[in-house]
Amino acid sequence: AASAISFQFYQFPNLTASTLFPANSPIALSLFDAVAYLGTAQILSANSHILGNFGWSASWTFLAAVFAAGGSLMVRSIVPVLKKSLSDGVDANLDDRINDETMAPVAAAAAL
Repeated sequence: AASAISFQFYQFPNLTASTLFPANSPIALSLFDAVAYLGTAQILSANSHILGNFGWSASWTFLAAVFAAGGSLMVRSIVPVLKKSLSDGVDANLDDRINDETMAPVAAAAAL
């Protein structure tokens, strides 16, 4: 089932920018990159503090929680972008990869 909904993570910013901001995709990509850098810097700074005060176990637990929260946020936010890209015809091959049957697990996870 995982191979049916597989989508490489590095395609999300480009797909989101071209779907939501078609006239200004390069600017949107730059903004996404800046926000990601800012978020990553804060997370790594907090992780450094946790590592120094609580040790490796707490540090890895914190990173696992951040990855879980990020994955949950991504699943919830990417479903509307994928559906809009299908209706706009942004990626003709995307229609073959994403249909109601393969989106069901993603939609179920987003409903949680």
